[in-house]
Amino acid sequence: WVVEEAVSVLLDSGLWTLTEVRAALLLPASDLGLSSDVRQRLGAILCRAPACRHQPGATTSAEGGDHVCALDQFLPQAGTLEPALLVAVGSAADSEGEAKRMREHLKRCGILGLWDMRRCLYTTVTEVHPKEHLFFGQATALNQLIRTSLGKAAMFKGEALSRLALAAALEAVDGASGVLFTAPHGIWLTREDHANHKPEVYTSFIAQKLAHASNSSYATWSLDERAKSEYRTRPERTNQDPNYARVADLADLPFNRILR
Repeated sequence: WVVEEAVSVLLDSGLWTLTEVRAALLLPASDLGLSSDVRQRLGAILCRAPACRHQPGATTSAEGGDHVCALDQFLPQAGTLEPALLVAVGSAADSEGEAKRMREHLKRCGILGLWDMRRCLYTTVTEVHPKEHLFFGQATALNQLIRTSLGKAAMFKGEALSRLALAAALEAVDGASGVLFTAPHGIWLTREDHANHKPEVYTSFIAQKLAHASNSSYATWSLDERAKSEYRTRPERTNQDPNYARVADLADLPFNRILR
């Protein structure tokens, strides 16, 4: 019945393609134009994701559909962090020591994949967090899980959360050739003092194919970011064109950090 209900919700919400579904999972409800009833039904389906367990717990309001889910639905798993999350953490950290600490904290909280991390990061909670641990002014399920599992001192700083969000917006794979292909213009981007930059079609695809053919590395915007960009036809405020960024912002841009 869950599958039948999911199909019904998708049809009622007008989400017909994989791109639209990906966007619906990540965009604020205000961007989707869905009725409160459809958002509630979509949220109920999302809370049945395989990574969740169905127990009552502290309620949270998730950005991916205005639904309420339980904080302890993020099920701790045994294993290691997936490569994509390792790359994102390595890019977001300012030192190897910080990267090691962030990886250990995520693992001990059961956050092993990039999707789980992003879902926790973009889910807000009602608990009060110190100002320095807020993400764009909001308390996150990610820091709440860390505080519950490891204590207040282990919580990520707001700057680290912002860098982690930017790093997670990329898809990066290491190759053996020593060559790196990048495609920073594959989505809608903001440009300082200029009009927004439209996506350059197929550049992400070309960079990835060239990298695979030559056993090289690549860095492109993630499939999720490309889906959101295509759905919204305008840029996220955090997604800047590195060619037009202010000097003060260069150190924190994901494509610059991935080159370190």
